Amino acid sequence: MDVLRMLNPKLGTLLTAAELGSFTRAAAALNFTQPAVSHHISQLERQLGVTLTLLALLVNRKAKGVTFFRMIYFSPQVVTMTVVTVIWGFFFSSTADGLFNSILRVFGVPAQKWLQDTTLAMPSIAMA
Repeated sequence: MDVLRMLNPKLGTLLTAAELGSFTRAAAALNFTQPAVSHHISQLERQLGVTLTLLALLVNRKAKGVTFFRMIYFSPQVVTMTVVTVIWGFFFSSTADGLFNSILRVFGVPAQKWLQDTTLAMPSIAMA
């Protein structure tokens, strides 16, 4: 998180406000005024084109429907990671049906245990 704060001070302000739960406490922790914190977050919202404060409130509220909102809000990230995992699993499958092993079979090379073999695991992961 500290790297994000260094790369983008406005994002650092937002992260501090989120961690501390208020703009006023973030201002005190960062030695800013509260309007300066609000201004940083407003500039970040304009830069990203998203109303961050509204999203933060919806994600952190203890109200009816928040669980459903969180599911809808975070599902693209979860689904994407799941699909990527399945695809790379198919690529590196140690069976003859895996993509890379199918390509090697065309050239007469036997199936490889990409992620189980200690000499192939690190290069395989680096390739991914």
